[in-house]
Amino acid sequence: MNKTGKRFYLIWTLFVLAIPAVSLLIGAGYSNEKNFKNNKPEWPQWRGPNRDGVSSEKGLLKDWPAEGPKTLWRIAAGEGYSGMAVANGKLFTMWNEGNSQFLFCFDAANGKELWRYRIGEYFLNQYGNGPRSTPVVDGTIVYVVSAQGRLDAVDLANERPRWSHDLAAEYGGQIPSIGYSSSPIVDGEKLIVEVGGKDGFAFAAFNKYTGELLWHSQTDLPAYSSPIIATINGARQIVFLSAEGLFAISPENGSLYWQHSWKTLCPAMAISSCSASAANWRWSRPPLKHSRKSPAWKFSAVNGGPARRWRMENFISATKKRWFVSTSRRNNMIAKNRCCH
Repeated sequence: MNKTGKRFYLIWTLFVLAIPAVSLLIGAGYSNEKNFKNNKPEWPQWRGPNRDGVSSEKGLLKDWPAEGPKTLWRIAAGEGYSGMAVANGKLFTMWNEGNSQFLFCFDAANGKELWRYRIGEYFLNQYGNGPRSTPVVDGTIVYVVSAQGRLDAVDLANERPRWSHDLAAEYGGQIPSIGYSSSPIVDGEKLIVEVGGKDGFAFAAFNKYTGELLWHSQTDLPAYSSPIIATINGARQIVFLSAEGLFAISPENGSLYWQHSWKTLCPAMAISSCSASAANWRWSRPPLKHSRKSPAWKFSAVNGGPARRWRMENFISATKKRWFVSTSRRNNMIAKNRCCH
């Protein structure tokens, strides 16, 4: 695919049926909303406050106008697969522009660009160009990962970096063939990321304010899913799906709770408080039921049956009165009303 071939058409609209289709990973059992200092309903990270694609907003349109939802604004957009994060009236996303990848900050009300921050060189890939992961907004900092694995913490007060790490150069992370795609997650004062490095650096936690490395864990290559935090059978844990399978890690110190071999071509994952399933790019596998039998965990397949296709897109966000959905059709971004005529 050439440099101009992959562009994005981003729409703010009411399209709740899109939520199950866009997920790479569904989380349940633990609310991450308390980590965000603004208690208003927002969409500050990949798939929302709880990483489950659910908005708490009320007052959705029951009937659409004949001409469709009102267009609020439209702007040009670039190349990339990043989702959108919305917090404090601002919209954050990433794409290629010129010879670089950028984090963009827009006024969510009118689409005006407020600032941009360069996160790396232009990312060219035969399956589509541009950054893959979604920004995470926590308080006065937004965290981003470029397609080449540069991790930045950007201060929203002055649009300057607080700290930065190169996951490949510093920790031996292997850049996936389609680029780093996992979105980081905030837990208390920790920022937890998939590094995909050697010698115990599959996953790592950093102090979210200073960038200090707090712990690192396991050895595996990176995949294309994002972690969640869940409480499963009474144990609070962060769950990753990396190249070799499922890993459940203690958020406190990185110790391994359990793992399950689950190789896939392009991993994606869904997990709830009592069962988990994984899929590759084309085919899903039966979900797993797990029970804790101290000190080990036991897995068994449940709800078996024919494999089914998964459609994976990750360009939906929500905030009060608006939905954000993107598809790969046109090179502009549109805002549409979702709650009133």
